[in-house]
Amino acid sequence: MYRFVNILCIGTALLMAPVLSAHAQAEGPVEAKVSKNKVATGELFTYSLKIKGSFALPKLILPEFSDLKVVSTNQAKNYSFQGNATKVEVVINCVLVAVKPGVFTIKPAVLEDKNKKFTTAPITIEVTGKPLKEKRKILPYIEKGTEI
Repeated sequence: MYRFVNILCIGTALLMAPVLSAHAQAEGPVEAKVSKNKVATGELFTYSLKIKGSFALPKLILPEFSDLKVVSTNQAKNYSFQGNATKVEVVINCVLVAVKPGVFTIKPAVLEDKNKKFTTAPITIEVTGKPLKEKRKILPYIEKGTEI
């Protein structure tokens, strides 16, 4: 009896493997993730947006980081050609920092191409610690807005 159940489980797993792997590969062309979901105030973390596929006239709408400050951004592009199709892979990394504690949600990024619309899932960040104080500006540079 045990051997029959074991063979039945293995057979079911082998039959379901192609279905599960096809479902796992059916990710959208736009993915967003963060390096950490829980940070302290002043701690840097990375928001990464990956776009992969063939597009005609893509329009990307990035989320606003209203409660977070953007420290830096960088972008990498990779093009590959297969027959008549051009595949594009773009990775955008934003280094972010939170200046006050709380739970913040990064809204979805949206990619529009012709009549199709692809969105990422919203990402929630939990920030702990004390609020950071704003830097003081030196008197001669106040008019120019330079922070030191």
